Amino acid sequence: MIALAMGLFGISILEARRLSPHDFQLHLLAYEVKRQKEIELMSINAWFVNLAASKKKVGTGKMAKIQAVYRRYKDFYDASSEFSKIFEGTKTKKAKSMADFNRILNKRR
Repeated sequence: MIALAMGLFGISILEARRLSPHDFQLHLLAYEVKRQKEIELMSINAWFVNLAASKKKVGTGKMAKIQAVYRRYKDFYDASSEFSKIFEGTKTKKAKSMADFNRILNKRR
């Protein structure tokens, strides 16, 4: 847990050792939100790059038209649903107790 906290959250070993399970879960939630924001920014960039290239043919024969595959950005990536998945997921997650963490540590030994 200490190494994970140091790697994900960029905190020192002393700060990682002082984290309670509740604090760890809060840091993890903040990390997920930050990561989701980064993914959103990357998808906006991909949207603009892909916008010029992604076309599809609609119809047949002389009446065929070429149009964009994704008409709106939300069709390509729905940020609000992705953020809601993060927060809805935390409601269903069971908070781990110290006994759970001890079991995990004992399995590794």
